[in-house]
Amino acid sequence: PGTLTAATTNAASAESHTHNIDIATQAEAEAGTNTTKLMTPQRVAQHLAARLESALPGRLGVRAFDITDWNNALENGWYMASGAANAPPGETGSGAWWMGFVERHNELYVTQTVHAFSGNSGPNNTMVWRRRRFNGTWSDWYKLQWSQQEQDARYALKTDMATAGLAVAQTALFSGDPNTLTVSGMYYVRSHADLPVAADGFLLVEASSSNQTHKQTFTPAVTNRTFIRRRYAGVWSSWSENITTGNIGNYANFTKSFRLPDQTYVAWGSVTANHGLGAIPKLVVWKMRCVTAELTYSVGDEIYWFPMVLPDWSNPYSGGTCWATATQLGFRFSDRAPWIVQKTATSNLKTMITPDNWRFYAEAYV
Repeated sequence: PGTLTAATTNAASAESHTHNIDIATQAEAEAGTNTTKLMTPQRVAQHLAARLESALPGRLGVRAFDITDWNNALENGWYMASGAANAPPGETGSGAWWMGFVERHNELYVTQTVHAFSGNSGPNNTMVWRRRRFNGTWSDWYKLQWSQQEQDARYALKTDMATAGLAVAQTALFSGDPNTLTVSGMYYVRSHADLPVAADGFLLVEASSSNQTHKQTFTPAVTNRTFIRRRYAGVWSSWSENITTGNIGNYANFTKSFRLPDQTYVAWGSVTANHGLGAIPKLVVWKMRCVTAELTYSVGDEIYWFPMVLPDWSNPYSGGTCWATATQLGFRFSDRAPWIVQKTATSNLKTMITPDNWRFYAEAYV
């Protein structure tokens, strides 16, 4: 109302009086220039709101400040823009509107944090971006992930890791068919017909990114043996055991052997012999035996030699190569004699042998 009517009573004379009190209008309250009218609490609030809005810069006002270039938003405050220059990269479905805030140290050091607010932003993609101005130069925009959903989608949850036997004090116990374990993780499995040996043990499962190929590694709980197998196109291969110092005897139980006679080095020379073993050798050992002392080696010393193209940087064809079939064992020298390492040398470690001082032979086993 523009006026208020009030009555007063004089107790001494029993007289009553009526008074009209002028109340300022909203316009008068916001202007703040009238000196004769009273203001209600509502008018006081309207006056303060008008004064604050007019006294503060637009960037600190009741709405975000419109800009046309994000490079110009250098002072503390809230900003918004549609199609402004130097905005963050486009987000699918984001529209053209960006809103954000600026934190300023001085005009050379500023941070901007903005988000797309007119598009399809939500907890799965908050569309929040940040960049900084360092010593007067703006960095590229980089994306932030502020919501729980964004974090969960990017990183493995503790519950997921626990399911795979990770991030827990003990590996997960599994009592079913190991053929069904195709999720990467570590498991303690009970004895099963599809394991390589009848025993409980530890099973490591590795899955490809497409989940089309898998690998399992099994170690029994009470023996130092390790087995591996793989799964491709839904079919598991047979188990293979890794050879170690503890089980090599299980696989090196040779029953036949053949010795290739001594050979003297001859450039590009070769030798082939029928070994008579009835199968491709499981093991072939090539040796060099010293017959005349040289290069810190004595007569009778033997070197286990790996025939191949050995690195001699001035001439890469030092050494030789060998082969084995189900019936033959063969060897061919290159055009230069092998290099060897002296037993006690402290410098000039590799030296070419004198061919006549050495003999070459091979042993094959099945």
